[in-house]
Amino acid sequence: RAAELDAQAVILEALRARDDGFLPLHDKSSPADIADHFDLSKRVFKAAIGGLFKRELIVLRRDGILLRTSD
Repeated sequence: RAAELDAQAVILEALRARDDGFLPLHDKSSPADIADHFDLSKRVFKAAIGGLFKRELIVLRRDGILLRTSD
């Protein structure tokens, strides 16, 4: 659980660092792509984005994940 929360923080930080708040990674991305970008296993990455989605912090798109903006 701690690894998942740490992974959520890493993913949120990466999304916030991008002007468009978008990363072209998703649950169908290859384990190698996920490891190259975040140094996370695919299992931890999927659990983390699932948690972020449940917390309504990200939008899941077919081509990646998008930071949900507060409007």
